[in-house]
Amino acid sequence: MEPTRGSTRFNDALTEGARQELQRADPNPDDVAFLQYTGGTTGVAKGATLTHRNLIANVLQSEVWLDPARKPPISTSSSASWCFRCITSSR
Repeated sequence: MEPTRGSTRFNDALTEGARQELQRADPNPDDVAFLQYTGGTTGVAKGATLTHRNLIANVLQSEVWLDPARKPPISTSSSASWCFRCITSSR
């Protein structure tokens, strides 16, 4: 099966990429990191531009949101004991 005109087969792209030398990038926060394709509410595919700043903000937000899940739970007996000490010591 021949590729559609103007397109490149995936394996051909990998082969061509393997011939290239990787050059280090020095991205700025407002440089485009990637285009995220979404249908949104209309169902028509469109690319949403995401910058490096967007990605870092998302990682930091996720870290804060997930942080409580990474901490060991407080046992009921120790939290009840702590609450009792708070109540009784304030009198």
